[in-house]
Amino acid sequence: MPPFYKHPDYVRVLSNSIQDYLKDKEWEHLLFSYHGVPKRHIRKSDITKSHCKMDGKCCQTDSPAHEFCYSHQCYETTKQVAEYLELKEGTYSTSFQSRLGLDPWLQPYTDKTIEAFAKRGTKKMAVVTPSLCF
Repeated sequence: MPPFYKHPDYVRVLSNSIQDYLKDKEWEHLLFSYHGVPKRHIRKSDITKSHCKMDGKCCQTDSPAHEFCYSHQCYETTKQVAEYLELKEGTYSTSFQSRLGLDPWLQPYTDKTIEAFAKRGTKKMAVVTPSLCF
């Protein structure tokens, strides 16, 4: 099965499930929390062997590597859903959970992100955990 992270049906269903939950709730920020993976796995999946820099820019720059890049697919899912839901910039973000061992994992980490928002005064955060975007 090909990647479905930006398939219109997936984006619509995911967006509608989020919207159904949020419609009667007050929230300040919507956090998209994806399952994390070690950064080395992302680099290994780069079919170009040169695109992935893990610098926050490569996920935004068109590349054939995106077909297999979990990081790009997560950020793109967030972008697609935010557009569908007409979310304002700054009211949503992406993070990654489930890190183990000593290897660096995808960041920002969910727990650290939630802590940072709390320290900045965010009191009402909604968290969505979309399915894996393989």
